[in-house]
Amino acid sequence: MFKKDIQMSILFKSFILVGLYASISAANVYTLETDVTKGETIEISINLSIADIIEGIDMVVEFDENVIDAKDAILDERLKNNSYQLISNLKKDNQALLTVFSKDEPIIKTGRILTLSFGVVGQAYRSTTVFFREYTFKQYSKPGSFCFYGNYIDEIQLSVVPQKTFNLDIDQNYQVDALSDGLMIMHYLSQGNINENTIDFVNGTRVFENEIIAYIEKGLSNLDIDCSGSTEADKDGKLLLLYLFQFTGDHLLENTVDEKSVCNTEERIIQNIENLLPYRMSVRSY
Repeated sequence: MFKKDIQMSILFKSFILVGLYASISAANVYTLETDVTKGETIEISINLSIADIIEGIDMVVEFDENVIDAKDAILDERLKNNSYQLISNLKKDNQALLTVFSKDEPIIKTGRILTLSFGVVGQAYRSTTVFFREYTFKQYSKPGSFCFYGNYIDEIQLSVVPQKTFNLDIDQNYQVDALSDGLMIMHYLSQGNINENTIDFVNGTRVFENEIIAYIEKGLSNLDIDCSGSTEADKDGKLLLLYLFQFTGDHLLENTVDEKSVCNTEERIIQNIENLLPYRMSVRSY
């Protein structure tokens, strides 16, 4: 079972997510769209964007329970340590009912209030929107937001897609980065081992060299980016790194494709690489 920790700073070189903080007065609604797979566990935190005394907060989060199932709600550690209590009802049809209140002297706080955990139960191509049906904190009309992949958004649109057997998130920290995943692939293709300085030991869940090598070897045929019939550091590894560093056009193709390359156009190369990205993700506002 996979687990996405939404408190991580997730930066994809190919689709960098810009932190969008939804302020109290903002007119726009920020929506994050992303793909998930059946069996995955997703954690979404609920944040308070106002620094104020927290006496009580009432929240109703709505979603399609045929797509995701609310499994747990965990109160922020600082609130828990200051005698706050969370009452949750995760079994109401298509809703999670959440109340946070102080049993002692209330404190001033902003940021994370609690974290919701969902299991993806829907079949491929089902989708749902996660949004606040209610978020009541004192007199504020828009006191906070969700935090997902380091982005502060008002709602999250989740689409269930078939699971990929191999993708470019080599250390499984839910980001694809040139300086970690790209260099791990290049180092293996050129030297047959992994430089441990490129592994994300903090956020990664695949961090042992033998695990990483086994995973890359399983996906070697997928890493034949130029469709030449073999996977080479000076061709496929270089193409991948250049793409993750956002080089395009002649800068991408120069000295990387040759007469053996069946996929020798920028469009084909980019398509082959993007097919290996873990999931689609974008942020929009309206």
